[in-house]
Parts: sequence; C-alpha cells; structure tokens
Amino acid sequence: MKNIQPQKSSPLSLDRKAILQRFITLGELTASISHELKNLLISIAGYCDLMEEKLKNKDNIEEDIREIKKASQLAQTIFMELLRFIRGTGQDEKVTQNINDVINEVLLIVRTAKNVTFEKTLDPSIPSFSLNPQKIKQVLINIILNGIHAIGEKQGLITITTGRLGFPFGFFVHIQDTGGGMDQETLKNLFQPFFTTKEKGTGLGLSVCQDIMEEHNGRIVVKSKKGEGSTFTLVFLYEKFKPHRDIIDI
Repeated sequence: MKNIQPQKSSPLSLDRKAILQRFITLGELTASISHELKNLLISIAGYCDLMEEKLKNKDNIEEDIREIKKASQLAQTIFMELLRFIRGTGQDEKVTQNINDVINEVLLIVRTAKNVTFEKTLDPSIPSFSLNPQKIKQVLINIILNGIHAIGEKQGLITITTGRLGFPFGFFVHIQDTGGGMDQETLKNLFQPFFTTKEKGTGLGLSVCQDIMEEHNGRIVVKSKKGEGSTFTLVFLYEKFKPHRDIIDI
C-alpha cells in the first residue's frame, strides 16, 4: 500500500490554517456533542420523573439518584473538554505530556456517534513527550471525525493503538476505521491543501494535520484500500532523529 508523503504547504501560514480548521472542527464537534448532551438531559429528566413516582409509592430511589449523578458528571466532562479545546485556539507552547492521556481526553468528546464503536489499546510504556496538546488534539479529532464520516450511517469500528518504535526512536498512534476506504487518486492528493471529497469540506484539515506533525518532528502515514477502510498512523520521532527517516515499516 502506498504511503502518503506531505505535499507543498498552502500560502496560508500554519497558524492561520490551524485556527481556521479548529473552528471548522469545532462546528462539527458542536453538532455531534449537542445531540449527546440532549440525550443526557432527557435521561436526567426521565429519572427525575421516576423518582417522583417512586416517592409517591415510598419506593427506594438510590439507584435513580446514582444514574442522575452519572449522567450529570458525563455531561459536565464533555462540556469541559469542549471548552478546553475552544480555549486552546492560538496556544503555541509545548508541554511534557503523555500521548495516551491526550488520546483519552479526545475520546471524551468524540465518542458520540451511536453507530460507531471505539476500541483502544494504549501502550503504558510510552514516555512523556514534548508536545502542544491542543494541536495534537486537533490532529486526532480531525482524523477520528474523518473516520466517523467514512463509516456513515452503518455500524462501524474505530480502533486506536499506541506503541513504541523501538528504543530509542519514538512512538506511533494507529487510528483505524472500517469506513469505505479511499482509491489511489484520493490517496495521492490527501494532504494537498484545499483537496476534499466532502461536499462542504475546505480541504485544509489533513494539510494542517501534516504541518502540525512536522512541527512535532513527525509525520502521518496512510494506508487505505477502497472498500476496506483506512489506517492513519501518527509517527512521533524524538528530536535527534530526522522526521522522514525510514526507521521502521509502519
């Protein structure tokens, strides 16, 4: 399968492209999350009605209270993660953080599609790494949302796996979906700025993602076949290694 290499950058600066794409991604997230929050609020209201009925009959309501608390805490968590993503716009500083923690935070705000199951296998031995968490979240969210879009209305699976590239080179993140896959023409242009297969797409998403990965001494490698889904691999190399050195066959 052909590995996709970065294409030429757009005349837009990375910061301007990244901010524009963040707002586009935010719009997609808001539409998805609003549906999830609506369901949680309906669930809370339903349990309140049950409690009211049980109180009349002097039944035990402890389980209903636990369910209300659980739904309320989940709604708060989703909202706070979304708020953190919004506030991250324009932040360029890197911090030392573990990629597994970043992935877990992202999953809190993208696991809203009822027809898509998420599975994760995260390698606990991966050390923390100097990264910009907001920008890496943007990369992860963009690729996961693309996977959800590729799956469409049918039942599907998105699998996220992390692992080490072998001491001392770096680590990787696999994001695999069971969507429709891509043909060779799409693969060839995938990172080209303004190239898109979406009706209302801007074509900036993956171009920005590749630029962000290059900022982190890394790259995105894609393997896909029409009708068989896609696998996006984020390769992070430690600073002493060149970003496009063929260290391992991903």
